[in-house]
Amino acid sequence: MDVEDLERGRKRLEAQGETVNAGDIILLRTDWAQRAIGTAAYFPQSPGLTEAAARWLVDKQSKCIGCDFFEEPAARQPSWTADQFVVHRAILSAGIPLVEGLVNLKDLPPRCQFFAPFYHFAGIDSAPARAFALVEG
Repeated sequence: MDVEDLERGRKRLEAQGETVNAGDIILLRTDWAQRAIGTAAYFPQSPGLTEAAARWLVDKQSKCIGCDFFEEPAARQPSWTADQFVVHRAILSAGIPLVEGLVNLKDLPPRCQFFAPFYHFAGIDSAPARAFALVEG
């Protein structure tokens, strides 16, 4: 997923009368996790994000980014390390939480309340979360 893909998504939202504002939570939907989470294909075939796309998301000043795929291009390689995670660095170094492996994003309207309360463990920089959304209606 690159900047062009994100811009297309932004334009689709605008066509529905929605905008991406500073302070919004941005959820990226590909339906990849629905098909592949827990399989050997999940990491190496995940859609991923380009580093430029990560910077685009940071520039939007969102307060959280969630996705239904594993966003690191390095994960497509047979062997990789966290040092190669340019997307994580771009987003997390901006102080923006990143929530991965979301499912059922297809069931959400363009705007909803999204929550991802996480467990805080001393000495680590990631944790499991139980994500959910509140929708009107």
